Amino acid sequence: MTAARWNLVIEQGADFQVDLTWTADGTPVDLTGYTGAMDVRRWYAESDGQTVLTAETTGGGGNGFMVLGGALGTIQIRGPAANTQSVAGGDYVYDVEVVSGSGTVYRVVEGVAVCRPEVTR
Repeated sequence: MTAARWNLVIEQGADFQVDLTWTADGTPVDLTGYTGAMDVRRWYAESDGQTVLTAETTGGGGNGFMVLGGALGTIQIRGPAANTQSVAGGDYVYDVEVVSGSGTVYRVVEGVAVCRPEVTR
């Protein structure tokens, strides 16, 4: 399956929330037994040290900012304001990948993430 293209807005200093449903031919993909991760970076080729935001399922030993909804095919991504506070305003790239229990990696969605700077501090 080809990844969907969807652009995000990140509000610097505010809680971050994204809710997705992964479907194939209109039917939710069963994500039971899957793990997942999302990285937001300034450029595609940057090393891991250049990731400005990340969300991972706890099943993969991650930070718990991503929750997969099993048979419903939902992907919930949450990030606290403390994490978005340090993201500089501007354009970034991101993708969301999930990994099946057998190890197959799927890119669900990708695109541009725009961080809008905070005024109130």
